Amino acid sequence: AVFLEKLDDMQTLADENNLCVEAYIGWPTEDEMTQIAARVDRLLVHAYVKSPEIAADYLDERLTWLAGLSAPPVIWVIFSVEDVFMGPWISEHSIDEAEEILSNDLETSSLDGLVSGFQYFTYSLF
Repeated sequence: AVFLEKLDDMQTLADENNLCVEAYIGWPTEDEMTQIAARVDRLLVHAYVKSPEIAADYLDERLTWLAGLSAPPVIWVIFSVEDVFMGPWISEHSIDEAEEILSNDLETSSLDGLVSGFQYFTYSLF
């Protein structure tokens, strides 16, 4: 409830200042996803996988829920390039290749056109 209230506050400020509200989601329930999606302009949905070839299956349930909304927000996929996820894969392939693989997989499904961008994440200790 507090998170939803904060999103409402952020949306009010964004509307007043011509800004965009985005949120990251992990593993919400369908109801949580619906409530969050209604309050944001862009939703970041993680695909923390070891290669993009398995990302579509990993994302399927959450993207299917979003596709069922009458007005889904803009959806970007987050790939983690940490060593425990796609780090080793991305060291031998390109970012463009990762995006193309997932886009092609989604293109052949009912989720074609739903994802409009990508974000990359990594974490390390200096």
